[in-house]
Amino acid sequence: MSFARTEVFVLHPEISGATEHKWVRRYREEGEAGQVDRSSLRRTSPRRTMRGWSGRSRRIRRQRRLGRTRIAVMVGSLASTARRN
Repeated sequence: MSFARTEVFVLHPEISGATEHKWVRRYREEGEAGQVDRSSLRRTSPRRTMRGWSGRSRRIRRQRRLGRTRIAVMVGSLASTARRN
């Protein structure tokens, strides 16, 4: 069974051209398995604080009672990042 773009449009006229193209490409590459719903969960978090920084900044804040600017200098991050932790 082949999936043409016109067939997808007839079955789902409400979808965008980009989504239609994506569905057809997935069908051609993966067959029926490519039509299974996929998670929309992000695979990366580019703005996430680097591992270890949040723990260090919290520890420094508790032990030394410093402000976010000094903590940021000690940890090596921005003051706005130190403030969030």
